[in-house]
Amino acid sequence: MDESKVDMKHSGAKEIVDYGNTEDTPETLSPVWSAGLTPHTPGTLAYLTSNGKRRFFYVVGHTGVVSDLKTGEQKFLRGHTSDITAMCLSKDRNIVVTAETGPDNIMVFWDTKSCTALKTIMSPFQEGVIDADMSADSRFVVALSKDRNPQAIAIWDREHTSSKPVVKIEFKKGHEFQHCVRFNQSNQLELLTNGKKKMVFWSWKGGRLVPHIPRKGISSIKAKVGWMTQSTFIPNSSKVTTITTSGNIVLWDNPIDVDEQTSDGRVAVKAIKVGSGSKLNLITVCGKHIIVGGDDGIVSFFDFHIKAIAWFEDIKAGGIHSISFAHGDLGHASSGAEAGEEGEEEA
Repeated sequence: MDESKVDMKHSGAKEIVDYGNTEDTPETLSPVWSAGLTPHTPGTLAYLTSNGKRRFFYVVGHTGVVSDLKTGEQKFLRGHTSDITAMCLSKDRNIVVTAETGPDNIMVFWDTKSCTALKTIMSPFQEGVIDADMSADSRFVVALSKDRNPQAIAIWDREHTSSKPVVKIEFKKGHEFQHCVRFNQSNQLELLTNGKKKMVFWSWKGGRLVPHIPRKGISSIKAKVGWMTQSTFIPNSSKVTTITTSGNIVLWDNPIDVDEQTSDGRVAVKAIKVGSGSKLNLITVCGKHIIVGGDDGIVSFFDFHIKAIAWFEDIKAGGIHSISFAHGDLGHASSGAEAGEEGEEEA
């Protein structure tokens, strides 16, 4: 491709920066412009906007892209050889972690300001990473393997020079495959994972991960709620919320009735149908709100009691797979749904 003949007039681009093509590693083909993104991998878009700079990160196949909405500049974060399947972001938006599945898979810690790799984990798992999350202090990253025989969960310390995880545990043979993992952002010594029907709550103590598995799982809800997709902790409480393929939000909590309390801790308490009942793809917490999005293209906001606060059904952009929020003073509000917490949040 002759880059001098590429017409960037209508793209809005002013500068293209490719961090994967250097004098030491020349390539025949290098990216010039990204006009799309990987649509169906939940949570692989992040709003990096802060201090008046309007930037966001998204995934295109095996490449990460940092795009400046004001200047049109795109920076390509390359190094993966297979499609990126997991992404997580530090609270201050300065670090993004990407991971992939497949042979020779890697997990990379990126500096979002310089768009350079800070650390690379070679072959975190044999078949790669299916999901990942970062602790509230941005120090630890937890990842779930795509490996099935057995599947594993591991935690890495970003400040360690070693690429080995600080803790790793394999699931017992025959355990239901888990596809979602989350830190408790109010207590990083607590995590969760969920599969289609089974939830696991984890305690991280003494250098070990100890599982607590509700015996009935989601089946303790009498209504048909479908399969679980994602889960998240509600801050500063014992509550956990899960979304499902049938458009339900399931609430987990410690039983109030002493007779129902077990060593497994939380149980599925109730389920609430959201919108049209279409599959829900993602759930996140921002400020004092729980936000969910699904295949029907509706974005809904709830309080921590799962009471509907607002919903946006006229977006008309197809199914919702990623939601992210900007922090800081932007000078003006952008189009889209807003979740105002003292003027600090913008969707």
